[in-house]
Amino acid sequence: MIAVLLIKAFTPVLFGRVISEFGRLTPDSRVSTITEARPLLFNREGFTLKPLWEMFTTTFPMAVIAIALLSWRFIRGQSAARSLLLTWSVLVLLAMFGQSRFAYYAAVVIAILVGFLCQAIVHRAWQWRRSDGRKSSTPPGLWQKATCTMLAVILVAVALGPGLSRLGVVIDYYDGPSSDWREVLTWLRENSPEPYGDGAYLRPCGSREAFLADFDRATGYGVMSWWDYGYWINAIACRIPCSNPTQAGATESARFFLAQDEASACRILDDLGARYVILDWLIPRWTKPGSGKVTGKFAAIPLWADEPLNKYYERVLMTDARGRIVSKFLYYPEYYRTMCMRLFIFSGLAISAPEKIKVYLIELPKPSDPRQRKRVLGVQEFDRIEDAERFAAAVSDGSRRIANEDPYIPCIPLKRLTRLRLLHQSPSVVATIARRPIAQVRLFEYSPE
Repeated sequence: MIAVLLIKAFTPVLFGRVISEFGRLTPDSRVSTITEARPLLFNREGFTLKPLWEMFTTTFPMAVIAIALLSWRFIRGQSAARSLLLTWSVLVLLAMFGQSRFAYYAAVVIAILVGFLCQAIVHRAWQWRRSDGRKSSTPPGLWQKATCTMLAVILVAVALGPGLSRLGVVIDYYDGPSSDWREVLTWLRENSPEPYGDGAYLRPCGSREAFLADFDRATGYGVMSWWDYGYWINAIACRIPCSNPTQAGATESARFFLAQDEASACRILDDLGARYVILDWLIPRWTKPGSGKVTGKFAAIPLWADEPLNKYYERVLMTDARGRIVSKFLYYPEYYRTMCMRLFIFSGLAISAPEKIKVYLIELPKPSDPRQRKRVLGVQEFDRIEDAERFAAAVSDGSRRIANEDPYIPCIPLKRLTRLRLLHQSPSVVATIARRPIAQVRLFEYSPE
C-alpha cells in the first residue's frame, strides 16, 4: 500500500495510466462492439466456457492447478521468482477474461504454467524413494527412471493431445482481406494519385521535421472506410485511411456513414481531407447468400456516434396474417437516408417512394416497464409522402412511424447524390437489388467543390 501511495505521489501520470488499464475489465458499450474486446466468457447467449476449451483445451485446467500450487508456495514464502510468476499469471488471465484479445498474451502464460506443473510433478516423482523400514531410501533406479519418463510422456499427451485435433482448423483459419477486397484496394493503388505527391509518406524519415519537409501536404488525401479496414487500406492500397483498428477516427467514420444528407456527409469528408469512400457488404444490415440470418456491422455504428440504434431500426411485435404474434424489424426513414445505405445499397441514385407509404401505429411501452417491446397495432397506407408525414407528425410521442419491413426497399423517396459516384467495385456480386448488381466491395469517389 505504501508503495502504491508513493507511486501516486511522485509519478501521477504513470499511476493514472496504470489505473486506466483496469478499465479494460469493464468495457463500455462502444468497446463491446469490438469482437476481440468483449469478455471472453460471455457471448450473446450469456455465460459460456466454450472459448476456453476452443483456445486452450486441457492446458487451461492444468494452468489453474499450477496457479493453486504457486499460491500454496507463495503462502509458504518459498521463492520470490515464483511469486512474480504467480502475480504476472493472475493479472494476464484477469485481463483475458475482461477482453478476449488478451488471450494472445495468456497463451504464453498458460504454456509456462503447464510447463511448471509438469516439471513439479515429474520432479516430485523423481525425488520419491521407497522406504526399507529403517527410514533410509534406495537411490533412483531403472524403475524410477522409467516411471518418471512415462509420467512426463503422459503429461505432455494430456496437455497437447486434445489441441492437436484443432490444429487443422487453426491452420486453415483466415480472417484477412478477401480476394474482392484485394482487387479493389489494388485497383485503388494503381488508379489513384499518390498522396503527398510522390508517395513520400511511405519513406522512412529520421525526424518529424524531415517527414514534414519531405512531402507536399496540399496533395494529401484520405480514404473513408469503417475502422475495421484501415490497416488493409494502408498495406494493400498504400493509401491513408480516415480510421483504423486502433479505433482512431471511428467516431468521424460513424458520423459520415450515418449522415442524413449529402451536405452533412461532404462536410465530414472535407474536414478529414477524404477523396474516396470504400464500403463492403457487411456494413449495412444484410442477409448472407444461402443464409436467412440477418447480419452486418450497422448496429455498432450508432454507438460510435453516440446515437440510439432505435432511431434507425428496431425489433417490434406484430400480428401476422395467421393471427400469431411475431417479432419483426421496422426500418425507419433515418435508416434509408444514411450514407451507408444510399451508397452501398442504392449506389447514390435517386429512389422513388413506394406506391403505398406505410405508417405503423405503435403501442409504446408503459413507463413502469420501459424494456417492454413495442407492438404494432395497425398500419395506415398513403399514396403521397406528404400525407403520410402529416399523419405521422400529428402525434409527438412516436406512436406513428413511417417505416418498412424490408431493409432494401426504402419507405421514403431518396434524392440522387451529386458529389459521390461509384468508381469501381469488386467482381463478386452478392445480390441484385432493383435490377442493380451489388458487389462485395464498392469504391466511391468524392468530388469536392
